[in-house]
Amino acid sequence: MVRRNPIALLGLLALASIARAQDPAPPRDPVELSLSGGAMQFLERDAEDRKDFVYRLSLTVPIPGKVTLFGRADYTRTQDGGDLFDPQSFRSIEGFVGGRKDIAPNLAVTAFSGVSWDRDKEFVPADPRLWTVAGGLKYTVPGRGYVIAAAGHHGPVGGVAFLGSAVWEMSAGAAWFGDIAVPLNSAEFLKRPYTIKCGISARIKAWRF
Repeated sequence: MVRRNPIALLGLLALASIARAQDPAPPRDPVELSLSGGAMQFLERDAEDRKDFVYRLSLTVPIPGKVTLFGRADYTRTQDGGDLFDPQSFRSIEGFVGGRKDIAPNLAVTAFSGVSWDRDKEFVPADPRLWTVAGGLKYTVPGRGYVIAAAGHHGPVGGVAFLGSAVWEMSAGAAWFGDIAVPLNSAEFLKRPYTIKCGISARIKAWRF
């Protein structure tokens, strides 16, 4: 019978514990908050094209399980307005919160909800025309941007719709962006087959925590 030396065993266990303690923890993706501003064009059939300024505040919060929580708020004002927060220059405000989970390299499933309000419309929280609830897929082009294809209820176009969104960075902090909404209800589609918002923005400030 082979006798085990208890002191040697204790020494091996101690060395293993020290090695585990010294292993570096896996890097944690940072929480990111960014503020950007730019010019946006609003396109809709049978409506006059509109150009506005838009300011966007974006937040991403990575959590375990390859999941990221996110939020976005857009503040839109007329180009002929005065001060930034002049009530006369205010056009609309739109906010979204949601999450996404990575399912393959550069590909994630996403779900989000939000509210949109235009200054020319009465704000009634129970009005479904204010709300958006949707889900879909997000494909990320590393170092460049992303494309989102989703479907769900989108109040501004009157109900169920296809929603597309894309961002393409031209250089550090400057990017093209575009959003499209296409009603899937035939009656709404005949009245207004698309709504497009597109433009260019530049990062004003970014924070990492």
